[in-house]
Amino acid sequence: MDSSTALRYAIMSVPVPGAPPRQNAVGAAIGLSFLDSALRLNHVRRLSETLTVTDHRVARRTTEIDISLAMLDEGQRRATVLSRDLRNTSRRGDDEGRGADRVWVPVARISRRSTAPVLIWDTSGARLPRLTQHECSRLLAAGLFHLLRGILDSLPGATPGSELHLLLHRVPESEWLLQHAIDVLLTERHEPVAAWPRPVGGGMVEGQGARSRAITLAVLDKYEHALADFFALLGVALDNDLLIVALDPARDEHLFTYETPLHVTSEEDAGHRFARLLRSSAEGYYLEYRSNISSSIPAYHLVVDTEPGVDIARMYLSTDADARTAATLRADLLVLGQRLEDERRGPSGRASSKILELQMQTTLRTLADLVRRRRWEAARAGLTLPATRMVACAELGHLAVSGEGTPGPDGAVDSSVLRHPALDPDRLREAADELYGEELYADVALENDPSPSRAHASWHGGSAAAAGFPASADLPAAG
Repeated sequence: MDSSTALRYAIMSVPVPGAPPRQNAVGAAIGLSFLDSALRLNHVRRLSETLTVTDHRVARRTTEIDISLAMLDEGQRRATVLSRDLRNTSRRGDDEGRGADRVWVPVARISRRSTAPVLIWDTSGARLPRLTQHECSRLLAAGLFHLLRGILDSLPGATPGSELHLLLHRVPESEWLLQHAIDVLLTERHEPVAAWPRPVGGGMVEGQGARSRAITLAVLDKYEHALADFFALLGVALDNDLLIVALDPARDEHLFTYETPLHVTSEEDAGHRFARLLRSSAEGYYLEYRSNISSSIPAYHLVVDTEPGVDIARMYLSTDADARTAATLRADLLVLGQRLEDERRGPSGRASSKILELQMQTTLRTLADLVRRRRWEAARAGLTLPATRMVACAELGHLAVSGEGTPGPDGAVDSSVLRHPALDPDRLREAADELYGEELYADVALENDPSPSRAHASWHGGSAAAAGFPASADLPAAG
């Protein structure tokens, strides 16, 4: 269920409040800052995940995070300080002073698919205090409502008599209902069910409560497109729990570990399961693990351990960190192909030709760098790419790095890429198709010779998509 539908179901299910829910601007600011930190994870220096395969379809996952408080921006640091007084903790002895100085820092977000408790340890083996999910949800609810209220207040069309004007200025119960629905969604952690409207009873008419509910739903329906980004953030808050731990601000570097449940996809039907088990007894079986990594994390390391009796043949890690680069390249190549065709059909002048030249060189250099990375990754993995792969992309990339020019009638060399005989509009379109046909957006790290019980792969830096990128690992295991 998407977050927009969930919010509508909640609005139709909860009663209209008689007073505004208790929230404050400081808590809202902290909640939004926590959500921002958990999404960007700009303070995480390295993320390592260890999967331990103990039996068929049985595994556990351990995550190690290395963070630097100095990498938090000013707003995030201010939120960690403001959040010191979120809980009234009674500490005795030496812990009392240290506990009062700790700050709350979001370090990860995990799926709400499981309700298993998550324990966090530092390098000494001591458990770190965690902000409860109820407290975190109240902060997120306050922050998301204030964000929604600000978005609605900035929208045009709040003319007197419109639903938006009524919600913002004339019917406070509609605004309270919206605030209460968001709070219930995030704090109760249950998926709402459809609340179908019942017909008005005999001799009855819709009253003020029904009118307030109708106004709230009408505003969400009318401005759903403008609220798309808000619903995306609400979906993150509904689908994930934030791990917020208390850390000592006197130390910049912190390293800690936690375990989380590993969700395994459902079994196939009995016939396919039996056939797969027979095949695995002869040739082993494949395990696939997928994870979504924040784009700001500069390093990701995946380790797979197995119990005795399960051996690993090989393992590779692949991410779509270059997905945005590939999408931009494809759009640019298609546009440049058409512009090159128009220019050769009828020259548009020296200025336009110069602009096209610069755009073409920039695009081809980006394409050449993408092809180079894929080739180097294949070479490191011991793979030889056939000559029939990435033909158009490789040829156009060569134009950007070769420095070739065309000789002029006076013996001078013209270095314009537009005059290169290999540059053709159809070739540009073929390269655009190859970007996805040959999966140039996906990188790969392969370990051909792991130890029988351990394999690892890592990813460092790169041009990850702004919203994070999925990483998947495959390994055939026998045993």
